[in-house]
Amino acid sequence: MALTTERKNVKTETKSVGSQKRVSGRHYQNDIGHFAVTIGKNRNDIFNFFRNFENLPFFMKDLKQVDILSNKKSHWIVELKNGLKAEWDAEIVAERPGEMIAWKSIEGSEVETTGSIWFSPAATGRGTIVSLLLDYKIPGGKLTEFVTKFTGEDPDSLAFINLRRLKGYLEVGEIATIDGQSSGRDLMKESTLKH
Repeated sequence: MALTTERKNVKTETKSVGSQKRVSGRHYQNDIGHFAVTIGKNRNDIFNFFRNFENLPFFMKDLKQVDILSNKKSHWIVELKNGLKAEWDAEIVAERPGEMIAWKSIEGSEVETTGSIWFSPAATGRGTIVSLLLDYKIPGGKLTEFVTKFTGEDPDSLAFINLRRLKGYLEVGEIATIDGQSSGRDLMKESTLKH
């Protein structure tokens, strides 16, 4: 029960939450997206990997770089495929080793974000449940509109995709992708053009 209470306190630190509804396999509490995945690794190992923010570009789509400014502060750079770029500074506002990290962007940043990531043992004793609570505001919504239009993925979908990519990276050591592979449609089109 103490863990539940502690989580409620950190949720309050990141943003007040209200009623929950289920949307496309993800949970939403007001404007906060809640995403979760089970990873077949020890929670301390996952925490330590994630806590070194310089590791995050290994699995997060479009995240080009995270520069560590201090033990609590970091600078984030996102660049989309056609070169649109966003940068912001963030700071850790709460941390419990092996259990959770909560952060927020520093006031005046181009992207406003608050969130927390939780690492808890899976009920089966096999792995760790990694839960992400995320809220963000992008002035004017231009970046959100751009991301959706040119990648076909809204920021909420990207958060869920990135958790799945984290799972693949930590469990297998690589991220499965179909980029650069032909599809059946391409082969059928080619065949039709030849006849």
